[in-house]
Amino acid sequence: VLAGIDFPARMDLLGLETGVSPTHTDQALERYTPETVCDSATLLDQVEAAAQNGFAVTVGEYETGLNALAAIVLSFGGSVVGAVSVSGPGYRLTPETLVALAPTVIDAATRISERMGYLGGPTRN
Repeated sequence: VLAGIDFPARMDLLGLETGVSPTHTDQALERYTPETVCDSATLLDQVEAAAQNGFAVTVGEYETGLNALAAIVLSFGGSVVGAVSVSGPGYRLTPETLVALAPTVIDAATRISERMGYLGGPTRN
């Protein structure tokens, strides 16, 4: 956990789930690395894929050489209240490794959500 650091909504799974919408992507998207997605259509495709897959992956988009995977944690009412994530250097957490870790991260996020009373249903903030 990086305490005291604000990530742009689009770099944070919480933001991907709740803070990025077609109206948000009308704004200019800041480039952090050569891998940063700055095309709004591509970004929205990534948001949809994250929602469908249950996890989001970033490969060097915020910091060169830093890769990450995250899954959302939901409250009893279905609101996004957190995320479980794994991040590390790209030479250890390759895109293939991240996908292989996805079931474990999703399971952890699901179990935390269940302990918070989430029983399924809509996920809206």
